[in-house]
Amino acid sequence: MVSKPNVLFLLLDGLRADKFLGEKKSSITPNLDSLLEKGTYFSQAVASASGTIPAVSSIMTSLYSHKALVKDNNLYRINTKNQNFPLEFKKNGYNTHATYQDVISFLNLNKIFDDASGYDNYSFLWKDLTDEILNKFDNNMMQEPWLYYLHLYDLHILSFIHAEKKKHAPDEFFDKKMNMNEHERIVSAIDRSLGRILAKIDLEKTLIIVTADHGSESGAYDEELEKINAQNIERRFHKDGTSFKIAHKIAVSSPTFLHPFRKKLSFYYSEKIRKNTNKKMKPIIQSVETQNISNYRKRLIKQSARFSGDVESPLYDDRFRIPLLFVGPNIPSGKILSSQVRSIDIFPTIAELIGIPYEKNIDGQSLLPILNGEKYDIPAFLDGAVNAPKFISKEWIGIRLPAYKYFRLKNNSKNDSYLFDLKNDPNEEHNIANKNMDIVTKMEDILVKYLSGHSFKHEEIHESSDEEAKRVEKELHKLGYV
Repeated sequence: MVSKPNVLFLLLDGLRADKFLGEKKSSITPNLDSLLEKGTYFSQAVASASGTIPAVSSIMTSLYSHKALVKDNNLYRINTKNQNFPLEFKKNGYNTHATYQDVISFLNLNKIFDDASGYDNYSFLWKDLTDEILNKFDNNMMQEPWLYYLHLYDLHILSFIHAEKKKHAPDEFFDKKMNMNEHERIVSAIDRSLGRILAKIDLEKTLIIVTADHGSESGAYDEELEKINAQNIERRFHKDGTSFKIAHKIAVSSPTFLHPFRKKLSFYYSEKIRKNTNKKMKPIIQSVETQNISNYRKRLIKQSARFSGDVESPLYDDRFRIPLLFVGPNIPSGKILSSQVRSIDIFPTIAELIGIPYEKNIDGQSLLPILNGEKYDIPAFLDGAVNAPKFISKEWIGIRLPAYKYFRLKNNSKNDSYLFDLKNDPNEEHNIANKNMDIVTKMEDILVKYLSGHSFKHEEIHESSDEEAKRVEKELHKLGYV
């Protein structure tokens, strides 16, 4: 065994906790199941944010997103002034690697990892991506001890239009014989490819973490909701016309003194697309209220329609309950722990397991006491942070305990507040805030302590260009984020 274990940090973007383990899971995942048998699973792990950019930044820094991110014009990046755990690993002798989708490359991951490589949004494990990953091992690029952050976007194929799914989806996606929805069929395909990757890993000297950045509504869809969602994706799809392409070509090659005009032109064009999309989607939102269906089903359809402006708060458990599994040296086998923990606790736990020092002035904490048998729940601060500044319409914040969840608008504790009894109302359909002001007061007190001294205003820099922000917005749109 090497003096320090290798670390494989496997992040499955958008994977819900209930589709990883539990009675709602029906995907075929022999490789992930094998890891479950060998490791310790946290059944109540909570993400820090509902979007990838803030969630990943929080994981890397163990800080909530309003401290982890810096605002760079129309983009968010990781604030490199903060402690960053991959850099701490590098300082302590680790060779650090990262593989991720190009859409998050602007986070500055190339400044954090020794070897950072992106892939485009048409690369998937079942196509060419697995071979690219295996190439790192086969060509002796992984010098021990190594930290490998592997961020997989495969589930985002569910946001593609039908024609793109037909081109790029795996065989499992089209096999409806099993009792699985589309989300689970993709998870089955992911697992098949993971088997090849895990075959390269020596579990005797590797600590493996399996988790997600956030959850997704698609895991809750039945066949009817999948059909509705597919129709909404097609309605929202926008293809740039010839006139735009000509105008864009002229604008890009225009002289410097015309750049302000170019910026305004880009803004007006984006707003025109957004307004047209809103016009198409608004009737769907309105028609939902007349249907005799559950509040939960209404919310899923509204979220699928997703027009500009918050239809619902983004702080529901569909987005915040994630899997969290530790496997490897000094990790108990076959254990399932029910204590509520958070994604920002992952890296402090890894560091303590390995013996890497780190600054303790962070929001996360080590889970070693819970791994060693202590039982307690950690209140989770919920941040409705978005992937880019221009997508902000309302800012939601909240607190989650195992029994109750409370959230409200950031600047308004009086109106638009929500309280849910998670034990008796797991789908969060019935807001009981008005009838339980004593509980609201207690939850608000916890929330205020988290807010103490924080303005939620990001530090601002000006390094990114309009073209980069536009490219990122376009990629986020393809992946179903906007």
